[in-house]
Amino acid sequence: MPDQETELKKRAVLRMSNAESNQLTRECICTALIYLMNEYPFDKITITSIIKRSGVSRAAFYRNYASKEEVLKEIGNSISDLIATSLTQEKYRNHPWQWYVDCFAAIKENAEIFNLFIQAKLPPDFIFHANQQAEDGQPELSPKERYRTIAKQSAVKEIIVNWFQNGMEETPEEMADLCQEFFW
Repeated sequence: MPDQETELKKRAVLRMSNAESNQLTRECICTALIYLMNEYPFDKITITSIIKRSGVSRAAFYRNYASKEEVLKEIGNSISDLIATSLTQEKYRNHPWQWYVDCFAAIKENAEIFNLFIQAKLPPDFIFHANQQAEDGQPELSPKERYRTIAKQSAVKEIIVNWFQNGMEETPEEMADLCQEFFW
């Protein structure tokens, strides 16, 4: 009979394998939705088509997501997390211009996914949920500073969407110059 420590190790490996399996399933589903959105309008995509394209079972889909909108939200969160996480990085604390450059460059690098959200007629808030994340770990702000932060974030969000919809003609550096001028 195996000892308790060996049993616990086996369970830990199994849990890790399940977590890795779930992550792979989620990635397959997200990738399938991205591909389908390149071919069809979002409202015409069914869960069945996502399942067929991803190669996962219906049970696996529903074990991970409740709807296709939830899958789309996860894809948007990955972009938003990239941007929001960078807001709290020490290297940007005194260098907002570089944050703007990196932010606009990240949007440009993820243009295909960003475009899918716009084609699906989803509001920018579907992608950008950075307001709360940017405040996490920050000292308590005065009401004036909190509202100033919200105004900046909302303005930057609108600038990003407008820049994207107009073909990203300006370089990330040019956009950083404009944002630095407007907001700092």
